[in-house]
Amino acid sequence: MIMSDLSKYIPIAFDKGYTKEEVVETLLNKGYSMKEINDSFDSIDKGYKKLQQGFKTIGYSEKLKLLFSKPIEFFNVVREPKIIKSMLFFLTISTSVLFISLAINLMIMVIYGAMNNLGFMLSSGFLIILLILTFASTFVFSGIYYLVIRLFKGTGTYTDTYNAYTYSIIPWVILSVIPIIGYLSFVYSMVLIIFGFSRYHNISKGKAVLVVLIPIIPVIILIGVFVLLFF
Repeated sequence: MIMSDLSKYIPIAFDKGYTKEEVVETLLNKGYSMKEINDSFDSIDKGYKKLQQGFKTIGYSEKLKLLFSKPIEFFNVVREPKIIKSMLFFLTISTSVLFISLAINLMIMVIYGAMNNLGFMLSSGFLIILLILTFASTFVFSGIYYLVIRLFKGTGTYTDTYNAYTYSIIPWVILSVIPIIGYLSFVYSMVLIIFGFSRYHNISKGKAVLVVLIPIIPVIILIGVFVLLFF
């Protein structure tokens, strides 16, 4: 296996869920020197940086297009060193959805003759609080998921976790204003999170599914207990 083949083998091994330590150990057992292995990793890192530079100017519309039409490609070409872009993108989308929701509420009140200042203020306040809580939850859930990912020996950072999670829930935020479709879009966003975690943290999709489910299981159990006790 020559150097170029070695550089191709390493990403494939990562896609299958092997950690960097496991890849290095396997290559050492196959007779490759540590220098050859490090040179291959350096070559991959340089290639990734060039790819990342090529997508620095990718705009919101292109990101949305990829998220809805080519989610796997999205996580192959969008990997940012900071959380600022995903955070601002999320806030932009969420704020836009908030204004749309307020406009819909206002129209419903006018159509049904139920328009009153107090009702509109209460619904507006609820939506604003919901936006704030949803934004804050991106940091909380990203932290929880990052800790679980570390248990599965993921190689990415908290920034990778935050970006994967925040970008993934944007389709759900956009479609949440549509009845029924809004609920289905949540499932789609969960699938996106799995793709993102798998790619950014070099873990298998099976492990990524477990990462997503593990924090949810206790919540499901608590809801089940609550239902059994009070209903």
